[in-house]
Amino acid sequence: MKKLKVLLVSTTLFFLSIYIVHDYIYGDVYQMQYKELIEGGYLNADHTQYELFDFCTDIYDTPLEEKFFHVCFWTD
Repeated sequence: MKKLKVLLVSTTLFFLSIYIVHDYIYGDVYQMQYKELIEGGYLNADHTQYELFDFCTDIYDTPLEEKFFHVCFWTD
């Protein structure tokens, strides 16, 4: 019975950690920066993943890198 409780708690903590990491990666900051990329005209609304990679590569070592850090960090 004790092993079952340990397994249940471990499983719960594992899935909780997945949720927390997912929420951090794709949370409010990511969504806000991604929306600004499109509304600011940096990317088209129907852009491909490769265009996003290219954009992130092009803004490396520019002021835009700080502005869109969260999006570009999790894209790579």
